[in-house]
Amino acid sequence: MSKLNLRKLNEPLFCFTSDLDWNPDAAVQATVELFERAKAKLTVFATHKTPVVQESALVQVGVHPNFLPGSTHGGSFAEVMEHVFGLFPQAETYRSHSYFDNQAISEAMSRRGIRYDANLSLYLQERATPLRHCHGTWRFPTFFDDNIHWFHGGAWDFRKYRAQIDSPGLKIFNFHPYPIALNIPSLEYYGTTRKHFKTLTKEDAARHRYAGSGPVDFLGELLEFISSRYPTYTLKELYQAVIIEQEDNAPHADIAGRPAMSGSYEASNTDARKALVLEQYEKMDAANVYATSRDYHLRELEIAAIARYTAGGADTDSILDCGCGNGYTLISLGRQRRFARMLGVDFSENLVSGARGLVERFRPSLKSIPEFRRGDLFEFLRTDDEQFDFIVTERVIVNLPTEELQDQAIRALIGKLKPGGRYLMMEGTQEGFATLNRVRRAAGLGEIPDRYAGNESSRKLPDERVRAVVEATGAADTVAEENFSLYNLVSKTVHPLFVAPEEPRFSGKMNECAAVAQRALDEAGLSLPDVGAGKMWVIRRR
Repeated sequence: MSKLNLRKLNEPLFCFTSDLDWNPDAAVQATVELFERAKAKLTVFATHKTPVVQESALVQVGVHPNFLPGSTHGGSFAEVMEHVFGLFPQAETYRSHSYFDNQAISEAMSRRGIRYDANLSLYLQERATPLRHCHGTWRFPTFFDDNIHWFHGGAWDFRKYRAQIDSPGLKIFNFHPYPIALNIPSLEYYGTTRKHFKTLTKEDAARHRYAGSGPVDFLGELLEFISSRYPTYTLKELYQAVIIEQEDNAPHADIAGRPAMSGSYEASNTDARKALVLEQYEKMDAANVYATSRDYHLRELEIAAIARYTAGGADTDSILDCGCGNGYTLISLGRQRRFARMLGVDFSENLVSGARGLVERFRPSLKSIPEFRRGDLFEFLRTDDEQFDFIVTERVIVNLPTEELQDQAIRALIGKLKPGGRYLMMEGTQEGFATLNRVRRAAGLGEIPDRYAGNESSRKLPDERVRAVVEATGAADTVAEENFSLYNLVSKTVHPLFVAPEEPRFSGKMNECAAVAQRALDEAGLSLPDVGAGKMWVIRRR
């Protein structure tokens, strides 16, 4: 459940969008450059691929599906969605062509994981707020659209609208690239220039640009007015600023999404420990993609690391996720590439049921459909003879009740690999966790406890023991070790220092920036020494 940040809505909140509408690159380039010069952020709703928007750091890309009859995107709602999200699989938001909408579309968007959109126009409405749709998504109404302004015969005199623009509430402006490139003031003038639409060049735009007052003048004055008074937001940033996710109010140290155990873990025997852990998982909200980890930025970084090592393979590749939880990792991988076989196994009926539900929710965007099966880890490894190209575990080994069982599981999982296959072991390192706490102590912060309510079963792994277990198999090598040290340093040291005495939030801007910096470090092929528990050992079977 989520709610509005009413305090934030007591001020004007500015967001600029642009519907690409198959506009030529010259027009898109002119629009993006205008916003870059003003250092204003822009959310582009794309109908097609263009390198222009993908090269700008100020641009967020959503999709602009055309659900109208005769659409080149497809002949049905499902085909249209598959087409546009195939072009931009990471898109988090959308606006339909002509703001077209119905229950089937909004329900399908919600199932796909869309949490916010801009698919409504409320022309010049003051004090506009986001609207919560019956399917759970948030709809951000558009305050101003240049095409709609044409139909209203509106003037391009900024002063006429200044009071409305400076009033509290959402101020989402939508400008199309072609009218910006040619400064088109009216529908009539658009008709005289439309013949250049498909072939427009920079020189054509200069030659046919309207010399009088038009949208470029209006937008220039608007951006100048905003620059010294207010920030601009991408639609994603606006969503993060205005919508409060109540589940993010948990204390910073409460990383695991599990409830506290009903009994004493340390005082229990092996079987009782397994039962206590299972009881926790059966109580989770398995429909929440981040059910098993509230630190969702770190969760996405982990999935991105796994994706790097499984990318570019053959369509015949198979992948096993042991202890798959509610299946979010396999589903994320299935949205990125084709696998011949995707299998998730977990001992919690609740989480397996949730995984199957998430498959249906994300089905329109999936290139591979995972299968999910309930089963005990050791029974599955002992009785199933199938081998895989890739095997994944995420915080599974660390939650086994004894060191002996941890080592036994690592050896058995290596044995499930095909020759040349890789085991991507996303677990926890004792040394990295201890280093993080040394940094926190030096910064005047308290230590994060090794175990706490909801995390009673964590048993982190010594690096040397992992390497020794792998080497002792005589059949595998540890070929890489990936960490998330930069993210951990910022989110768990800089962030709490910055917001003190308040508690840091996982949804805080600092964590988002830390995740961006960690991705940049990873893409550059650089790394830091282990800081923080999270670590992925990449183990290759010979």
